[in-house]
Amino acid sequence: MAKTSLIPLVRGADLLFFGFRSGLVAKERANPHKVLEYLSTGNVIAGSYTMEYGPKTNLFVMAPEGGELKATFDEALRAYERLNAPAQRAARIAFAKERAMHRLIVRMEHELSIL
Repeated sequence: MAKTSLIPLVRGADLLFFGFRSGLVAKERANPHKVLEYLSTGNVIAGSYTMEYGPKTNLFVMAPEGGELKATFDEALRAYERLNAPAQRAARIAFAKERAMHRLIVRMEHELSIL
């Protein structure tokens, strides 16, 4: 599916879900690009344990390391109203925007200028 067709579908979803076979693909588990894309929508997210987001579990419902995805999905459904509140959605979007490529370049240029 073309990206132009996929983006409206993802943005229009009620809940986004991802799962990684953490024991087999540790690199993807460390900082999956898909999570950042999902966060940029503001939508409620449920997913497998992700090292990069471990300390920031308020951004989405994350399974504990080695935990079951079904339980994580069920938890997201139970807490959906709270997780879908405007402030929660805005926090996910702001987190993703701060990590957009142009923002990363600005931060790198700043760091290099003070060396």
